Amino acid sequence: MKKLFAIILCLTLCVATGASFAATYECFAALHTSADGIEAKTVEKFAELVAERTGGEIEVMVFAGGSLGTEQENLTQISTNEIQFCVFGDVFTAQVLQENNATAIP
Repeated sequence: MKKLFAIILCLTLCVATGASFAATYECFAALHTSADGIEAKTVEKFAELVAERTGGEIEVMVFAGGSLGTEQENLTQISTNEIQFCVFGDVFTAQVLQENNATAIP
């Protein structure tokens, strides 16, 4: 009897939460450059391709012009998963991985 109850409970939970498996995910992309720049156009094209290839299940929201903060703030937001994508200079990536600093040497 306990096994039957456990199976029924499991099936009920699966059916009840079935709609949540078709969730739409939003990802945030931050840029400190202007919305008219090549970086923003590239990220917007990326967002368009992601939406197209996932059937709209993943949506990348693009925030240009530093609207989500400075490069330093975006670096912190990446590490805390507040944003998932960011375009910023090599000086800031070197703070995370020193090997990236090689591109900043004159």
